[in-house]
Amino acid sequence: MLRLIVGFVAFALAVLVAIANWGGCIGAYRKRNRGGASEYLPVMLLSIMCSFVAWFAIKEEIGLWSFAPAAIDLGTICLIALPFFLLKKAIQKK
Repeated sequence: MLRLIVGFVAFALAVLVAIANWGGCIGAYRKRNRGGASEYLPVMLLSIMCSFVAWFAIKEEIGLWSFAPAAIDLGTICLIALPFFLLKKAIQKK
């Protein structure tokens, strides 16, 4: 029973982090379009860690669906895109 509670709480935290990252980025984009200077740095590893804890705790009940919030999270997308961005910047410097 404790395993289920821990797993679903971790899954809910992963969903909340994904929603917060999307909301922060959309808010920064809207603020920038209105003339304000706004930047937002998404939280990168928290949704992956919460998804992994949820998968480890309740993998029989939820399966790989526990990684769905991490897959749509902007922090994870930024983490995947970071090496390509850095490589592009390194090539442009030369």
